[in-house]
Order: sequence, then structure tokens, then C-alpha cells
Amino acid sequence: MKRLVYIALAMFACSSQAQDLFVQSDAELTIGSGAYLTSGTDVVNEGRIDIRGNAGMLGLGNMMNYGFFINNGYLELFRNWVNTGTFNTSQGELIFSGGADQEFAHTYLPTSRLTVNKTGRIRMSADSIKITDELSFTEGVLSITESSKLIVESGASIRHQAGSESYFDGSIISRGTGYRIFPVGDSGYYGTFEFLEMTGTGRSTEIEVSMAHEPGVGKPGEDLVGVSDNNRWKIQVNNGSIDHAIIQIDFTEENLEEFANENPIRRKHDSPVLAVADSINGFYHSLGIESIFDTDSITFGIISSSESTSVLPGQSKYFGVGLAPTIDPKGEIYFPNVFSPAASDDRNTTYKVFGELISNTPFQIKIYNRFSTLVYDSNTFEEANTVGWNGVNKTGKEEETGVFYVFVKYAYTYEPEIIHEYSGSILLQR
Repeated sequence: MKRLVYIALAMFACSSQAQDLFVQSDAELTIGSGAYLTSGTDVVNEGRIDIRGNAGMLGLGNMMNYGFFINNGYLELFRNWVNTGTFNTSQGELIFSGGADQEFAHTYLPTSRLTVNKTGRIRMSADSIKITDELSFTEGVLSITESSKLIVESGASIRHQAGSESYFDGSIISRGTGYRIFPVGDSGYYGTFEFLEMTGTGRSTEIEVSMAHEPGVGKPGEDLVGVSDNNRWKIQVNNGSIDHAIIQIDFTEENLEEFANENPIRRKHDSPVLAVADSINGFYHSLGIESIFDTDSITFGIISSSESTSVLPGQSKYFGVGLAPTIDPKGEIYFPNVFSPAASDDRNTTYKVFGELISNTPFQIKIYNRFSTLVYDSNTFEEANTVGWNGVNKTGKEEETGVFYVFVKYAYTYEPEIIHEYSGSILLQR
């Protein structure tokens, strides 16, 4: 006959505490709905442990399951877990708590809810962990072995406590579309990646999200001053597609003022933006900026994109923080003071006027040499902005190195009746 230890609850909560709990092969421990059992040290199960719905068990020591263990309530682990028996927690919650590092040795593990709420790290060596309801990060770092997979099913949510340093060290596989947040890290660096909006092929969409800390590999495209030389987030579509996505990244430990890969773009002001590339060491392009908050705008912040991105089936994309030239909302105009027809950068071989919200007409530009001879003029902003002066005067002769004088009249598109004037000097360098 089996020996049965049974803890039940009728209309009140009850609890029990045990030391060195050992459930023999012919014994059964049932924790009834609403009750909980705390084990002060190690738990060894060779028989059967059954945690009913709304019941719980707290293991302050190591837990070793060699028999049958069913968790339909919650199982809170403070130390290591070893399983060579049968463990079913598909309808229950696993909570990692405590202060020490933990090892969780298992095989295939489907669970309804998994909560990381501890200091230290949890290393899971299960073949795969599948979350069907909720994956929650409060405190602590969760990691798995290289051959393991962490899968969040369609309909399940990922939660991350704001301001927490809790994250997953590896790749999170998520199924489905809609809002998704991924607290991911690499080598002690971390940051959350969010899809504020994501549409695609619905429940069949499967994406894999990770962060890579590989300093110095990004290159800025033509619309960026520089791109992160610290952290990038990788999005890989394993199945289905992402047709539309607005991205948000919580970045830390960047240095937007001193990008090693800075582009020599003419500008007066810079703005942090979200950047995207097709490969981690490829050219990154701006997705703009919708908002940035909790930030010093240089080293940390939470930034969201103003433009959408898409990812095709089987494709990967990499995201990071970049800097882009920006303008005053009322418009801005910029007059360079030096150019060289022999410059290696094509953008510096002619003298052009740069601006936003500048009316094409009325517009007038005149450039004179030191003898007050007119060498170049135009009556449209488009010509002065796209073609400019190449250093050749009106007779077809190249002007020599020297100082020239420019006079410009221009208007903004929203108030073309107000004429602004500019005068300055230009250095032509042969």
C-alpha cells in the first residue's frame, strides 16, 4: 500500500514546512488547491509529487526528481534542479528565486509560465523550453546551453520590468505577431528590443531575436553620421514574414559623440535615430526617430523608429543606434565655406547650398572673385543644391585657389513672401 502525504485546502489557506524532504518510490505527496509547501533544504522525489492548481511549492534547497512530478500550480526554485524522471509543468509556473546561481538540468520542457526573479544567473540545459502563456523577467539573467532553444508560443507574452537589468543571454524564438518585447543580452551587455507594432503572416510568423556585442563593425550609410560601435540586435525570420514593424530599443553604454565610423556629412545638428542593415558589418541606414526618453541622448535611452521596416522569409536584419543630420522644424539652410574640385569625396568637389523647407523660387545666388567679377549665379534653389559651382567661371576658365564672396537671397516654403539674405566668403582649394 502507498504511503500518502496530502495537504488540502477547503475554505482557508494553509502552509507546511519540511526539512530534507524525501518522497519514497511508494509514496505520494499532493499539495491541494490554495496550499503551499516550503522545503528548507533538499528535496528528493522517487515517488510522486502533485501540485494542484493554485497551490505551490517552495524549494529552498536542491531538488532532484527521479519519479513523477506534476506541477499545475507554481514551483519556486531557489537552488539547482535535476530531473531524470517525469516532470510535467505544462499547466503550471516555474519561478526562479534566491541569490545564488542556479542550474536547471532537464530534457524537453513545456511550461505555462516562467518567471525570473532572483539575483545571479540561471542556466538551463533542457533540450528546449517552450512557454505557452508568459515569460517574465524581473531580476536575474537566464541562459541556456548552445544546443537548447527558448520558444515563446503564439498567444504567449513576454514581460520585462521597467528599469530592470534582467535579461536572457541568448536567442529568444517567438511565434506570432503584434506587440513583442525581447530583453536580450550578450557577454554582460544587454538591452530590450521591442516591436511596438508588427504585422505579418500571423500565427505562422516565427522570429528569432538576439543581441550581439561586437564593437566596431557597423558602417554608416549616406543618411547617417555614424552608427553604434557597441551593440546590435539581430532579427531573423525563421518562418512567415514581417510585413510592417515599428521598432523600439533600450540602449546603454553607447557613445554617440565619438563614433569611430563617422561620415563627413555637412550638418549643423545631429539626432539619435534607429538604424538597420542587412548584415552586422554592412551599411546601416536610418529608420528615423519617433521618440526618445529616459535618456541623456548620448550614452543611454529608449528610442523608437518613425519609419517601418519589413523582413522577408529566411532573412536577417540588424538594428542599432545611429546619428543622423537633422534640421530645425521651421527649416534650416547651410552655406559651406570651403570646397575643392580635386576632393576625394564627391560631395566636396562643388560649392552647393544645403537646406530644408527652402523655396525653389524666389531664390538667388551670386559668387564673385577677388576682382569683383561674377563667376557663378543661379535663380533656383534646386540648381544651387544639386549642381552648384564647380570652380569654373562664366568664360569657361578654372578659377585659381583663393577667397570668393557669395551673396544669397532665399525664402522658406511656408512664408515665400519674406526674403532672407546671406553673405559670406568661400575658400576654393585647388
